[in-house]
Amino acid sequence: MGTGAYWQSFTAGYSGSFSQLDIWLGNGFSTGSLTLYRGAGNTGEVILSVDGLNLNSEWNTVDLSGYLVKLTEGEVYTFEVIENSGSFVVQYSRSDVYSGGYGSNCTDCDFSFRTYL
Repeated sequence: MGTGAYWQSFTAGYSGSFSQLDIWLGNGFSTGSLTLYRGAGNTGEVILSVDGLNLNSEWNTVDLSGYLVKLTEGEVYTFEVIENSGSFVVQYSRSDVYSGGYGSNCTDCDFSFRTYL
């Protein structure tokens, strides 16, 4: 997959404060930003924007505990990662391994990510 901006929708399994997001990125390094939307895709209501992230290969942890974002069980949300400088490659599966959402490149694609409440 190329570089730029990518999003993944997900369904909250529990209600609570969104404290951390882990995203697996392939090759590259970038400064970037994260936007969290309500609903599937990157056109819904923006509920959080975080700038100044240093993104690199392997797992990237975004600490969200200071933002007090509440997620509701069963609701769909989308996170979008945008590179501001440099480049990265998003790690994803094309076999729809996660039924609670999908990635920006196809409805059967899922990024490697973990959410924490």
